[in-house]
This record gives sequence, C-alpha cells and structure tokens, in this order.
Amino acid sequence: MKYRLNDNDYRSLWMAASPRQIREEFGDRSHSVRTIYRVYKKYGIAGINDHKKQVRLKISKGSGSTLDEGWINHKLKDIFEVAREEAFTDMWAKIKKFEARF
Repeated sequence: MKYRLNDNDYRSLWMAASPRQIREEFGDRSHSVRTIYRVYKKYGIAGINDHKKQVRLKISKGSGSTLDEGWINHKLKDIFEVAREEAFTDMWAKIKKFEARF
C-alpha cells in the first residue's frame, strides 16, 4: 500500500519546500500542486515568500550592512536547501516506515 501525503505532512513541509517541489519529490504520493496550495490556504500558511523575506532580513541584520545582495542570496539559498533536504529525508523515513507495515 502506498502512503499518500496528508494535510499534516504538507504543514510540516511548507517552510522547507514549495508545493511544486513537494510534487516533484513525492510524485504520486502527493496531491496536485493546486491542491497543496489549497491546503496551505485552509490553514492560513500560504506565505512562504513572506517567510523567506523575514529570513533574508534576519541574515542581513545579523551580518551587518557591508554584505552584498549576492552573498545574502547565496546564504538564503543554502539555508532553505538544508531545511528542504532534512524535511524530505524525514518525510521519506515516515513513508518507508508506513509502507513497510504492508
């Protein structure tokens, strides 16, 4: 039996990956991109771009004003790549554990 991602799974992934990235990673184990956006809207957590802006501000404030935008963008990309990989690894472990029962 194949595991199908549910609302709680999408909620745990929202800061780490976009609905498109979730769909690409989990394929037919996930819903469509549009449905994932609806789940986020239902729970009021659709602001991933706002979250990225807040992280960007935190990086620039913590690093000082002498850093250029390229470095800040690179650091932001690194932070989100690490978070996405960790979230995907955790989700795959959950999927494999569920599917091993059947």
